[in-house]
Order: sequence, then structure tokens, then C-alpha cells
Amino acid sequence: MTWQPKLNSNKLGYKTLAAALIQDISQGLLAAGTPLPTIRTLAKQLQLTPTTVSRAYRSAEQQGYLVSRVGKGTFVAGTQDLNAVIQAGQSLCNLSIIQPLVELVQPEFDLAMASFSDHNMPSTVLTYPDEHSLLPYQHIACQWLQSLGIQAYNPAQLVFTHGAQHALYLLIESLTEVGDKIALEQWVYPGALTICQQLGRQAVAIKLDEYGMCPDSLAQACDSHDIKLVLVVASYQNPTAAVMPNKRRKAIAKVVKQYRLWLVDDDIYGFLNQGKYQALYNLVPERCFSVASLSKAVLPGLRIGFIYGPSRFTSQLNSHIRANIWMCNGISLAIMTRLWQQNLLAKMMLKQIAEAQQRQKIMREVLGNWQIDSQLNSFHCWLHLPSPWSSERFRQAAKSQGVIVSSAPYFCVNKQHPPAAVRLSLMAPTSQKVLRQGLIVLSELLKNNDVY
Repeated sequence: MTWQPKLNSNKLGYKTLAAALIQDISQGLLAAGTPLPTIRTLAKQLQLTPTTVSRAYRSAEQQGYLVSRVGKGTFVAGTQDLNAVIQAGQSLCNLSIIQPLVELVQPEFDLAMASFSDHNMPSTVLTYPDEHSLLPYQHIACQWLQSLGIQAYNPAQLVFTHGAQHALYLLIESLTEVGDKIALEQWVYPGALTICQQLGRQAVAIKLDEYGMCPDSLAQACDSHDIKLVLVVASYQNPTAAVMPNKRRKAIAKVVKQYRLWLVDDDIYGFLNQGKYQALYNLVPERCFSVASLSKAVLPGLRIGFIYGPSRFTSQLNSHIRANIWMCNGISLAIMTRLWQQNLLAKMMLKQIAEAQQRQKIMREVLGNWQIDSQLNSFHCWLHLPSPWSSERFRQAAKSQGVIVSSAPYFCVNKQHPPAAVRLSLMAPTSQKVLRQGLIVLSELLKNNDVY
């Protein structure tokens, strides 16, 4: 479709044009991926100068509503444009993907796989599982969750999913209905926004501070909106890396009880705590679903997610799983079990944590003069940009020099005022040397303020 704003062009400035564009995107009149007219075409159409149209496009792009692709044009981004946050491909240094370092734990994985040559893969994972065949794997998974401090004592309450993203989708789909309002951190993992959008749920932004989601802001939202469910990342929040102290966790649990909300604790980074903080599930087990995954803790290719929650919902969740993927990956369950039995899971996680600490140190050495939110064990950090940088212009400048970062607007529930910040995923580069090279590129950009 060809976009044309319904405005009086005689009174049209770049701010008004940008606002009209953003409004049409927000209302769904312009779908993600829609190409926009060229600057000259729209300028001629509206009898404006190309500079006015260019400034309007740039304003919308800086807020995350548009993406520019060299040689192809300008397109509607939309909140679901995860490609702008998590990008693959060739680059000097890809800092856009939060993941453990695969090469670091390859020896442990190979050791577990080699053991299958001596003992055949269990036949129960090679066919369709029944209720009883999964029980041994549920026991193993519960033991692993307990080692992380989650009071997962009843295997019957554990549901396997195809990763944490699948778990979040299932829970929002199962616990809410179309039109329901979901409370999310004001800067949140974009996958959560995608789920809300695809399922027709309304995202409500809850204020964040250095300790994570603010309980007072959540309570105010509950007073103003009919909130059904709250999704929280209490440990190493994505993208800010904030970690809730126990006092904050208790305050969130209190609000959940008071307003009878469903609480989803996206605890995929909880293993980084090493037992230091109390799991949200332990504070409000009757209303909380704890989500965990081996993808971030061990290997991305191990697509195993876990939901541990109130027993009365287990059957409902399993019904949803059968309806959309039929069954979890049994072979991955067998690999998980072998890693656990050989005491390799804990070893792999400790190696990842030690590597994360070294990479955080490198990041501080290179970018220590700038404002950064991070934690010692975190896989990522949140870099605040000095004026006059915007997050989107910085992302583009970094990409032009071979470094891929994730821009703030894609994390924002309310994208009207995105912060000037980018998320840096420190574990994705294959070596500390590559990481340092990429961070040096970013440091030079920050020093020069080269916004060209």
C-alpha cells in the first residue's frame, strides 16, 4: 500500500508528519514490513521539502517505528520486528544475541553424547510419550530447579515446553483472554510484546528502577486497569540487567496477592544468582508460574523449557501443548538427564558464569567512562548514550563499522519516549578478543559523538 497522511499539507511540519505516521502504525493501519514512499515521492505528494519528510522519517525511526535498509528503502518496523533486536549474519562483533558461549561447554556436551554409545538412547524418548514415561524426566528437572532455589518438590506440577519463549506464549494464552491487559516492565524483552500482539492482549507498561519492576507502579496500574497477569524478570532483567533484592521480590508478591493477579516469573537468568535471592515462586506459589530454560544456562540448541506452577493448571497447559506442538523434544530430555546424572550441568553453568564475569571486566575496562547498568554475573548490559546520540542512530553507526547492538525502542512497551540506550550482549562473541575489538569500536563512537 502507498501511505498518505490525512492532514492539511499547508500546516504540515515534520513533527506533525511523524506523529501521523506513528499513529497509523500504532493503530494497525500500516503493518510491519510495509514499505514507505521515498522521501522525494512523499515530499512531492504533500508539497513539502525533502528535508521535512526526511526529518519526519528520522524521528519515527529513532522511536523504533521504522527501519531503513540500505539500497532498499524505509519500512515499518512494528513492535514485533525482532530482527532488529536479535540479528544473525556476518559482522566484526555481534552483540545482539543473549546466549551462553557454546564453545566453552562443548567438551561436557560431547562427553554426555559419547555415553550414549555405551548405553542406548531410552526408547521412551524415541516415541510419543505418555503420562508415565515423562515422570523420570520431571524428577530430574525438579531437582535442577531446586538446585537453583525454586521450591519445585512435586514433579506432577512441572510441564516441559519447547524453550522459555514457548512457555511464555502458553501461559499468556492459557491464563488470559483476547483484550485482557498484561503488565510488563516498561522496557521488556521484545518477545513478550510479540506474544501480546499476536494473541490480542494489551500490554501495560510498569515503571522500572535500578531494582527492577516497581511494586507501587504495579499497584497503581492495577487500580487504573483490569490487569489479569504480570510478567516479571526478577533476575538480570532484559534489557537493563536489574536484579530484584529480596525486599523488592516480597513487595511484588504482596501486590500479586492483593489484586489476585497471575504472576509469571521469567526466571531464565535465575541460575546466575547462585542461590543468593529468593525465587518469586516461593513467595506466592498459589498464583505464580516459574519459567526456566536450559537454552540460556547451558546451550541454546537444548530447546527445553520448564513451567512450574499450581497443580490445578497442569492438565490445561498440557492440553495447549498437545494442540500446538503435540509433545516436547524427548531426545533433548534424554540429553538433559545424562548431563545431570554425570554432574555436568552444574559444571557447565559455573563455566558460563566465570566467563561472564571476565567479559564484564573487559566491558568495564573499555567502556568504564560511560553510564552502564550491569551486574557481575550478567550476560548483558544496558549502555546509556551521551547526547546527542539516539539509540537508533547509534545502532546504525555501530552496524556500519561491523558491530551489531540492540536499540532501546524495540524494548519499550510505550515507544513514545524511548531512552537513549542500547543493549550489549557480551557472551555472543566467540572470544574475548573479538568482544574487546567490538567494544573498542563502540568506545570510539561514543568519544567522537559522530552522529553524521
